[in-house]
Amino acid sequence: MKTLAHPEDAVEIRTRILALTRSDAPRWGIMTVAQMICHVRAAYLYALADTPVDFISLPFPPTAVKHFALKLATPWPHSLTTIPQLKLEAPGMATTTFEHDLDTLLNAFDNFSSLTNHTRDHPFFGAMNHADWMRWGYLHPDHHLRQFNR
Repeated sequence: MKTLAHPEDAVEIRTRILALTRSDAPRWGIMTVAQMICHVRAAYLYALADTPVDFISLPFPPTAVKHFALKLATPWPHSLTTIPQLKLEAPGMATTTFEHDLDTLLNAFDNFSSLTNHTRDHPFFGAMNHADWMRWGYLHPDHHLRQFNR
């Protein structure tokens, strides 16, 4: 199972991020590549923050959603909703230059990847231990990198 806890998996994601170009077009969804970069960066920053988590109400218990999303080898659906802080119109989601946004994503990725005992709640999944976060830290960018054929 791929996870940022494995150095080779972290290198894989970082390499795929570095392969992004400003002309990449999405295979699904409404985000541009620049918006996706800001979205993934904001997700890492949100995961790193100490801000309270606003839970998203889902029709299934958080533990079931977490098991499905993090433990099963099923690609994430293309049209999942996201928390308000990560929507395109949210503060912090405005793009600047491609190079700057890419650099700040890589910085957030490196900071997140270097964590050794991260625990906090997740808006969809509820309580998360470090292994859960490292798995999420791989799967979330993987989903969006595949969105842009990377």
